[in-house]
Amino acid sequence: MKRTFVVAILYGLCIILVMTLMQHVNISGVIVQEGRRILPALDVHTYLFDQTIIATGHRLPTDMEESLYSALNSSRRLRSTNPEDRGEALVELLPANWSSPEIQPWQQFINNIHRHVFYSEDDPLVDEVIHRMKSLRITEIIVKSWTGTEFKFFFTLADGTPIIAKPMRLMINNEPPPNMSKDDFYERFQSEVAAYHLSRILKLHFVPPVVSRYVNLTSEIYQLAPDSLKKTFLNNTNGVRCFTGHCLKKCDKEHPICGHPDVIPVSFGLLLPDLISNAWIPNTVFGRTAAIFGKRTFCKELREEINKISSASRSHLDIVDINLFDFIQGNLDRHHYGQIIQFGNNSYPVLFDNGRGFARSYQDEFDLLYPMYKCCKIRQSTFEKLMNVYQKEGGLREAMRRSLKSELVHPLLTEDQLFALDRRLVKVLEVIYGCIGTNIEGVIINDGY
Repeated sequence: MKRTFVVAILYGLCIILVMTLMQHVNISGVIVQEGRRILPALDVHTYLFDQTIIATGHRLPTDMEESLYSALNSSRRLRSTNPEDRGEALVELLPANWSSPEIQPWQQFINNIHRHVFYSEDDPLVDEVIHRMKSLRITEIIVKSWTGTEFKFFFTLADGTPIIAKPMRLMINNEPPPNMSKDDFYERFQSEVAAYHLSRILKLHFVPPVVSRYVNLTSEIYQLAPDSLKKTFLNNTNGVRCFTGHCLKKCDKEHPICGHPDVIPVSFGLLLPDLISNAWIPNTVFGRTAAIFGKRTFCKELREEINKISSASRSHLDIVDINLFDFIQGNLDRHHYGQIIQFGNNSYPVLFDNGRGFARSYQDEFDLLYPMYKCCKIRQSTFEKLMNVYQKEGGLREAMRRSLKSELVHPLLTEDQLFALDRRLVKVLEVIYGCIGTNIEGVIINDGY
């Protein structure tokens, strides 16, 4: 009897010990079974991200840092099993007159697009296009069909640069409350600009050039506007110029777009005319539906869904890249991405709609990390780019702060939004750390891009 009692006590202590260890298991607790990486059947929100890393300057714990630096060094030694291939040049597919001496910088920028390289970091032409987008006057306002949930301007600048522009609807520090759906709050002009800077800092180059400008609704917009747009301008009240515009919602008289008193900050994005097609990705592929969290077949379904719209061998890693980029900027509204029509369905992804990023500095959209967490594969160049930014003094937030100083409108991000960038980068690296373990080559993939 006494022996049975002692065994029962020991058994109970073992259960308590196991439960305690399970509560403290970290992201690296991946079960290996029959040569495959099997993740615990736990909800990603309550297991993986139940605690926020709180450290000075949003840094990783020392042991994680050392492990990731070791992986970075190993990654660099593994480089170039596939040489980087820029792919076919777009210039060969554009009209012949675009090679004339009068070609404008924005046209040359498009000429320089390759199948696998949108634009190069060190290309001086990019800065010339940016300079002209900031300084050249608007010569034409083009009225297009009233699609989309937000109002957009379509401008032509003095050198013919086609522009898609979004006016400011909210003050910089106006963040949506937690209970508001993403479909109910305004897109943010500053998010379009900040997303472009973020893509350049991370050297992912997903986003076409975007700048911020001040626009005068009276002298620049009303004077050039076609009659259909002029009719939407409201009578001035106390010298404030407002208009309603046309869009599917929030463009009526209850939601006017107003200047201060007639000047308004606007994002100017380079419009790639007749070059972009949509590669539609269901929300389930991006890991935004709770029902898929427990699926063991998620990665297989991801590949199958991608294969329906793309023959590109690089597409799966592109989806991971896009999701990590959207997680860092806090954008849960990536319902599709773009591809260059002339290259078919095998080209560098283009992200041309970032208006709902940088919205909630206090909230991280963890669903977006699910393809990385579940499939545990990341492009080698992406891993190195993230680590290079992490290593810089001041981190991502200071790099972003320096980059945004070049804008005509500032500030574009609040301090909370800047600090959120570092916090999210740390969490991305935490997920990568958990995936790597001792299997660097199986997680960090060199596909030549």
